[in-house]
Amino acid sequence: MLFSERIKEAIKSSKYSQKQIAQILDISEGNISNWKKGQNLPSINVLFKLCVLLEESSDYLLGLENERGEKLYENGNTIINSFNVTKKINKNITNSNGNLTIK
Repeated sequence: MLFSERIKEAIKSSKYSQKQIAQILDISEGNISNWKKGQNLPSINVLFKLCVLLEESSDYLLGLENERGEKLYENGNTIINSFNVTKKINKNITNSNGNLTIK
């Protein structure tokens, strides 16, 4: 299945209208129409936000996976939690004279 078909399906099953998605992502509705027609793809930044918003994986939308997975995000909490964990890990890693030290 192509991105155009999958994005139509994902939007249809989401709680957002095409107009709302465009407003949230700060893009035109025409961009979304073009995706649905198969005329182009979103930028990587927009794709990431779109996946979070629609609770879909980029691999599924882009056709790299054939099956829809579990909902990946719960109101963005998974991403926020992952970011916070990464921040904590990064605080504990220091660079001393080119050598990494993990505290």
